[in-house]
Amino acid sequence: MMHVGRPFTGSWPPIPVRGSQAAIEDAVGGYQVDQQRALSWWATAQRLGWLALTGLFLIIVGFVLEHDLEPEVQRFFFAGAVLLIAGLFHEGGVAALIAFVLAVTIDRLFRQEAVTDVVRTALGYVLPVELRDEMRWIYEQKFMARESIMNVELRRNADSETLTMVIDMQRFIENVTADNQIFEMGTAFDEWGFADSSELLLFSYRVSGGQWQSVDPSSVRKDSHSVSVGPLEIPIPTGGSIEHHVKFRETKRLNDETSQQFVFTTRNPRVSVTAPPDLAYEVQFAHRAQADIQRDPGGSYRLSGTLLPEQAINVRWWPVTD
Repeated sequence: MMHVGRPFTGSWPPIPVRGSQAAIEDAVGGYQVDQQRALSWWATAQRLGWLALTGLFLIIVGFVLEHDLEPEVQRFFFAGAVLLIAGLFHEGGVAALIAFVLAVTIDRLFRQEAVTDVVRTALGYVLPVELRDEMRWIYEQKFMARESIMNVELRRNADSETLTMVIDMQRFIENVTADNQIFEMGTAFDEWGFADSSELLLFSYRVSGGQWQSVDPSSVRKDSHSVSVGPLEIPIPTGGSIEHHVKFRETKRLNDETSQQFVFTTRNPRVSVTAPPDLAYEVQFAHRAQADIQRDPGGSYRLSGTLLPEQAINVRWWPVTD
């Protein structure tokens, strides 16, 4: 999981830049998808709840008819019919409870496995051999970064040959599977051997809206090649999320670049760059929609699409010449 010089990180959902209609519409669309998913889950939970309550009600009614009222109904010719109805109520309630247990356990597991098998088989028949394993790998991704923002700050140093680059990343990552998963989280970046060495400034996270936690400074590994943390193994429940905030500093040359890769699928990443006026820069996403990306009114660059794991975000800068 470690990618030296290619940080993998994650954190809170940033608010769309004011004035960027595309960003706002896309954020609203993502919100609506999440709301629809939540409503679908709630509707399923309601149906299962009513099924369980119905089963309990039928069992109770059957018990009352069969036991408490039996001495009274013996005097009437329809006593046998009443006892028959009591038995039907009882057995119907038992059947409803069994259906409830199957729905929340075995059916859920088998249905997930059946969908997985069908997709794998379909991919195997439809795609060329060279693409089958890659598409299976994409299908089996367990986490999705729903929101991701990276701020790059470039500051000239006094030696007129180097600059200080500070990268601040914030990501919001969800478990998109039907099961609990182990999330492997960490970061890694380069050490270039300058007098002002690379440094991790911040590494914090929280799970599903819980308390924020920071990494133990003693767990940061540093050598003449890189600075790294993790991977940390964090359990994430189904439908759960993790917010991640990481900030680090490197010394770079005036004519240089940085390339950041993530090991999780990243939706609609946004990048902003702060640089002195005598430095020009460009932002590149390793995505087929790169040609359509423009700087929005808020000063950031945003990909309306999804970066797969290992697809990079590249920021290149150079001195402006007269």
